[in-house]
Amino acid sequence: RPGVTQAQGAPKTGDEDRTVIFKLIDNFYSGVVTGDLQKISAVSGLNANKAAAFLEAYRSDLRSKDISALVKVTLPDMSAENYIVQQSNISSDSYFVAVQGVKMDVIQTDGSQAAIMGDKLLNLRKDVTGGWQLVLPEKKQK
Repeated sequence: RPGVTQAQGAPKTGDEDRTVIFKLIDNFYSGVVTGDLQKISAVSGLNANKAAAFLEAYRSDLRSKDISALVKVTLPDMSAENYIVQQSNISSDSYFVAVQGVKMDVIQTDGSQAAIMGDKLLNLRKDVTGGWQLVLPEKKQK
C-alpha cells in the first residue's frame, strides 16, 4: 500500500512453519466445532472468558448466515499453494495466512446438511522464540 513501509528482513516461511500453522489452524477449528474453550485458548492465548465470548460471536455469525451448527471442518493438505503465508506490512511479528479450499460441513437452520467450500484468511503472530499463535478478534465485554 502507498505510504506504508514494508517490514524489512521478513523471514521466509518454510514447510516446518507451515506444518505448525496447519496444526494450529486444525486445533482451532476442532475447538470451534466441539466448543472446546481450552483448545481455542491454547491456539490464541485468549483467557477462558475471552475464548467463550469469541466462540459465541463466531456461532452468532454462523446463525446470521442461516447455519445452526458447524459439524466438521476439513483443511486442505499442507502445501505452499494451499497455505499462503505473508508477513504483514504493519508489524514484523504479524502474518496473514490464506488457506485455500477449506470444507465446512454444516447444519443449516432449516435442519438440512450442507458442505461449504471456501478460502479462509487468518491472522497469526510469530513470537521471538518462533512460536505461532492465532490472533482472534475479541468481543468487547459488557
